[in-house]
Amino acid sequence: MDISLIDRVLALIGFALTPWQLFRTRTAAQAARQAADEAVSAIRSLEAITKMHDISSRSRE
Repeated sequence: MDISLIDRVLALIGFALTPWQLFRTRTAAQAARQAADEAVSAIRSLEAITKMHDISSRSRE
């Protein structure tokens, strides 16, 4: 079985693209992590505001 020149070139291109794809994957994962952290922060803020509203409405009764 003899590997042709085209097969070797395609294999090299594939291996060359691997680090680039890994970088893109890591970047996407980091962006997703940041978005999730921001969503959690927003939900916690909303929850705190809701709790303060409940407390203030109880004190008026």
